[in-house]
Amino acid sequence: MGLDPTSDVFRQSCIVDLLKRNIPDDTQNTRMRFLMIGDRFGVLAALFKAVFPNSTLSHNGRTGTAMSFQSYHCGKAYPDFAHVLVDDLDDPDNADFVYCPTENLDMLDRFKFHGAVNISSMGEMTIPTIERYFEFFRNHFEENNLFYCCNREFKVLVGGERTEFYQYPWS
Repeated sequence: MGLDPTSDVFRQSCIVDLLKRNIPDDTQNTRMRFLMIGDRFGVLAALFKAVFPNSTLSHNGRTGTAMSFQSYHCGKAYPDFAHVLVDDLDDPDNADFVYCPTENLDMLDRFKFHGAVNISSMGEMTIPTIERYFEFFRNHFEENNLFYCCNREFKVLVGGERTEFYQYPWS
């Protein structure tokens, strides 16, 4: 991908290893669909794809720079794979990487996911946005699923709203 092996890359390698040990074998043997939320440069998705080549990874994040970095770096790492904008997606199993801006999350409504990964971005979201994601997960996860969530314990947002990890709408 042309990135330096920084502590972020090492940490994300450890996350993929943790996921590999916790995704059930029967799920690993299918075409897995994972939602990557907040994967800034696409490193986590690229590493995940290396370990699970038979997977579809949907990037979900803010439009603009973040989505550009993800598509650029994943495209550089996997130039011959299918990279699709969510607007052009018919069947997620025909794509390797799907790019979906946060505001278009509902365009993924017709698909089921085996899991999702969120790294540091829910701490940047308002409470209604976090609740929207959890509702999406409950309605769009396969029965045997996995959600990896790594965020700050709490954060005060620019508008003064405080988000707390332990107050997310866990079930």
